[in-house]
Amino acid sequence: MRSVILDSKLPISISEICATFPNISLDESVNTEIIIKDATPLGEGVAGSISFFENKKYKTELQSFQGSAVFIEPKFADLVPEHVIALKCDHPYHVWGEFLQFSFSGHLNLGKVTGQPQPAFSSVTIEAGVQIGRDVEIGEGSHIGANSVICDGVKIGRNCHIAANTTIMASLIGDNVIIHNNCGIGQDGFGFAMGAKHTKIPQIGRVIIQDNVEIGAGTTIDRGAISDTMIGEGTKLDNQVQIGHNVKVGRHCVMASMAAISGSTQIGDYAIFGGQVGTVGHIKIGAHAKIAAQSGIMNEIPDGETWGGTPATPLKQFFREIAVLRRLATSQNKS
Repeated sequence: MRSVILDSKLPISISEICATFPNISLDESVNTEIIIKDATPLGEGVAGSISFFENKKYKTELQSFQGSAVFIEPKFADLVPEHVIALKCDHPYHVWGEFLQFSFSGHLNLGKVTGQPQPAFSSVTIEAGVQIGRDVEIGEGSHIGANSVICDGVKIGRNCHIAANTTIMASLIGDNVIIHNNCGIGQDGFGFAMGAKHTKIPQIGRVIIQDNVEIGAGTTIDRGAISDTMIGEGTKLDNQVQIGHNVKVGRHCVMASMAAISGSTQIGDYAIFGGQVGTVGHIKIGAHAKIAAQSGIMNEIPDGETWGGTPATPLKQFFREIAVLRRLATSQNKS
């Protein structure tokens, strides 16, 4: 489900896509009057949706894709299911970005505040300087701090506390959520197809924050590129945490200050992150995992394990490596 304010040129036929992007080739038997209604990740495809494939890591998702069409390099076209149209092209991620720019040309307007008289909300405290856009919903008992900006289409639940100078866009927020000062929620995720000319990938997803979450001052949570960024029920984020686009944080997780979670990372319930932990993108971190401060996570972590170091390894192994280095340094000093 897209934001209520995200304009789109969809639906569009396959023939119209090929006319707009002439470097696409098709098999002769393709029905070019098939209609595309939405853009989705491979794993969320439904009839009428379109996606792209460029990373072999997602081969399984491609082969089970339930959508109607996919941008793909010719050398991988044989992997496409029979019911899916292969839109064969070079650099499909770049073409995907250009297609999204065409289809959702107003994506940057997700951060707008449409001028209107200040709306009346029952039993909501709104401090001085607050800006509230159209189609905003705020539940009873909530508090919006001074100079905060609640952009068009945002939904905020009951008994929430939004502190001063916070901006929220493209977001659905549950009940009893605390967001401290100077946070950015729902801004553009960091998405580019890299090359001689970097192609911007429009960020058309949302941020979904479930009930009883607390978010520290200066924290930023990017909206999803296509699917939503999600923060699970009861999770607590410290100050200056960065959550990238499409990240899925489980329930009751805890992250200390300056943790940075790269895009499309999935984190299980009750995971704990020390300060300044960083991750690469597109990995899974298991439920009840514990990550020591200043760790750099390069690989997936199973449920319940404790890791540390850079690159992070199981904590006992990390301590053994440190002990070996210390013994080696000591022996060299003595010689």
